[in-house]
Amino acid sequence: MTFKELYEKDCSNYKQFHHLFINFKGLTSLEGCHKEIEKGFERENNKLKNLDYCPKIVGEDFKVGFNQITTLKGAPIEVNGDFTCNSNKLKTLKFRPEKVSGIFNCSNNKLKTLEGSPKIVGSNYFRCYCKLENLNGSPTYINGNFSCNGNELKTLEGSPKKISGSFNCNANNLTSLEGGPKEVGDSFYCRNNPDLKNIKEQIIKYGIKAKIYLTDEGDFPFSKIKEEFEQYTQYLIKKEEMILIKEKKFKNIIKNKPKVNKEDYGYSLC
Repeated sequence: MTFKELYEKDCSNYKQFHHLFINFKGLTSLEGCHKEIEKGFERENNKLKNLDYCPKIVGEDFKVGFNQITTLKGAPIEVNGDFTCNSNKLKTLKFRPEKVSGIFNCSNNKLKTLEGSPKIVGSNYFRCYCKLENLNGSPTYINGNFSCNGNELKTLEGSPKKISGSFNCNANNLTSLEGGPKEVGDSFYCRNNPDLKNIKEQIIKYGIKAKIYLTDEGDFPFSKIKEEFEQYTQYLIKKEEMILIKEKKFKNIIKNKPKVNKEDYGYSLC
């Protein structure tokens, strides 16, 4: 059944509507839907396969979880609240909103990559229990929590660099923490990764700073590794400085090297 049939009239004539919540289990199409929703838009637990005829402006939350959606084509450009497309059949985040002011939840899909993620996420970002092999495409900054647990990650390459809340990478196939976030405002969850060894050393090596760490090798606050962490950070800074100095000297040598005039030399016929 389409949205139009459900309302028994062409609702596309309405230019604006306040809050649209459909608690109907058999909706298959959004044809005839309003073009603008002042507040929330909820179409969860239906049989939608796409977002054709979707509103272009949503003032608050946009929820289309637990459907059969295979593409986000037609999704709003901007959502001033939460955007949830969890528990569908998505293989890509292409056509997602450019900006999501609240939570972005794309968990329980068939995603293997996060390429195409929103550039701006104002709150939590969930992409749990997909088939992600890396975190490339993630936003650089998350103003909230970031969860990528229950995937197939072997490293944290591509993860956001700064997260104001917690970072959760539990239950993956991690063997390395390379590429992990540089700053986590709250907890760093890293449990149920059986092949990940020397976790504390890796946290220091890759510069993952968090308030507290919860790992398979024990839980500990940042204060416990602070001295080692800062010493290693200073070592890396000095190492980088030495590399830059050597590169500068090498460039000066090349620049000041006298030019060779071939006419000053004879020819050898050996």
